[in-house]
Amino acid sequence: MAQDFDVAALGMREDGFALLFEGYLRVPRAGMYQFALKSDDGSRLILHDTVVVDNDGSHSARVRRGRIALAAGLHPLRIEYFEDYMGQELSLRWTGPGVTDEPVPPEALGHAAE
Repeated sequence: MAQDFDVAALGMREDGFALLFEGYLRVPRAGMYQFALKSDDGSRLILHDTVVVDNDGSHSARVRRGRIALAAGLHPLRIEYFEDYMGQELSLRWTGPGVTDEPVPPEALGHAAE
């Protein structure tokens, strides 16, 4: 059970692996949210079966952004990640009503609908 998206801290192999993070995102206020997904190599952010950010492919660390309107409350979240060769990095930032560009905090993530 992961509390964040720090793939290097998980102690996986150096290269050639994939991870799937599934859970819930707690949104504090209704409105338009922008997400910035940074990864080395490929990643995708999916909310409610909608691909919000597609940062797929074998590449060095880069950021891709996407926007989605969300109601306040819990939303099913899925992050797909794979590490191809050299470098392991994955992070998620958000901006929205009452949230200035910051990493998604652990208290906004959950493993079950509450």
